[in-house]
Amino acid sequence: MSFGHALDSENERVLTERKYGYRCRSQYVEQVERYLKSFPKDQMFFLSMKEMNLPYDNDHIINDVFRFLEVEPNGYIHRDEVKNKTSYRMKTKPVGLISRVLAKLTAKEVVTSIDREAEFKAEFESRRAELAEHFNEYNERLYNLTGVKLGDNGGS
Repeated sequence: MSFGHALDSENERVLTERKYGYRCRSQYVEQVERYLKSFPKDQMFFLSMKEMNLPYDNDHIINDVFRFLEVEPNGYIHRDEVKNKTSYRMKTKPVGLISRVLAKLTAKEVVTSIDREAEFKAEFESRRAELAEHFNEYNERLYNLTGVKLGDNGGS
């Protein structure tokens, strides 16, 4: 299902399985608030994924995590840049006779890799304003609670 179609059908799909609640599961402040009912805030360390992508050096955020946990980093230095490239795999039914026979013999579905990243990015961009408006209140509450900025004004 496309990104836009998944968003449009979210309200109906979430009734059967919470995993389809893309928006509600991304309202992180509500998750933090639930944890704060059981744990004090000073026992939590908040950061955004954007902070994890800062240039790696001795002052990298991972060392802040070590200090927070009171764990000796032992001179931890990570200088390799992390690249996170998403690839999308789509299952397709076998087309030709040989593919159908092989699929029957191996009891496997033929999987074709298709790079859909550009298509999904374009669809996301077309919905960006709508999503930013939806998340604005939640992200502001999260910032006030944790100091982590999400959305157009901060992290991810």
